[in-house]
Amino acid sequence: VAQEMFFRWWEVRGQGKEELSESEVRDFYGTVPRWGNRRHLEEWIRNHPERAATDLRKWAALFLQWNDPRAAWKLISETIPEPAFPGKQPALSEADLESKWRQDPADVVNAREWVHALTLTGRDDEALKVLLAVAERVDAPAWFIHKAAHQLAGRGRINEAVEIVVRPRS
Repeated sequence: VAQEMFFRWWEVRGQGKEELSESEVRDFYGTVPRWGNRRHLEEWIRNHPERAATDLRKWAALFLQWNDPRAAWKLISETIPEPAFPGKQPALSEADLESKWRQDPADVVNAREWVHALTLTGRDDEALKVLLAVAERVDAPAWFIHKAAHQLAGRGRINEAVEIVVRPRS
């Protein structure tokens, strides 16, 4: 019965472009993983592009749930560009930045500076470790999440890239 209701709602309201109530949106996201499919989600995304700012993570998570991490990453990467480093070079030496990181890993300004310094010297694997250490925190700044995701995807680690973006945050 519930599945029939989903398909009936989809035919009448879900596949249209008209504005939906928040309860309809909530119900769609609650039922599409079980009774819907990729076609439903793709049509939903086309018909509701205004929801991208709030729903991108949900969309990507659904593609990931349906074992299509490439579609999820395509959606993410087309919407969220890889963040750039600040225009200036790090003021401290690599050794000082590393020392500060070891003393206070919660200092995200220092962490970003250290990642920048590591990247400038070609130590990309070490830079990724720092990015991930910060990005995996529940209170991670978006810069680290998005930078880490792009770096992972660039290494072919698409599942991890998507997972780090869609993971619930505080």
